[in-house]
Amino acid sequence: MRHTFNLSAIYTIPGRGPLLSGWNVGGIINGRSGIPVPVLIQRNDIVYVDGVGNVFNNAAADRTAVVNTPGGGSSRNQRRPDLIPGVDPFIKNGGLLFLNPAAFATPTPDTSRSRSQSS
Repeated sequence: MRHTFNLSAIYTIPGRGPLLSGWNVGGIINGRSGIPVPVLIQRNDIVYVDGVGNVFNNAAADRTAVVNTPGGGSSRNQRRPDLIPGVDPFIKNGGLLFLNPAAFATPTPDTSRSRSQSS
């Protein structure tokens, strides 16, 4: 998220007597810009590539095993997808925005873009 704004306030209500004194009213306002959900994809730790460069999830005689997520492991196989240049990542429908699936691509094998890295 690019921008975050937080405001909190407490106001003591003036009053006298045991029932009217000592009351506080509080509020919190939080505003953020950007996409509220992360865009992540799952990647297997090992994939198999044939001579033409096609990527597969299963082994075969003509395929070579490639480490798909360097430093991977079952807890680190989530990655951020690549953004396709020139394709708007949003679909605008009136006043609403939706993610455009055509704007994202699976990173090529043996590239590491972990979910903690920012672009």
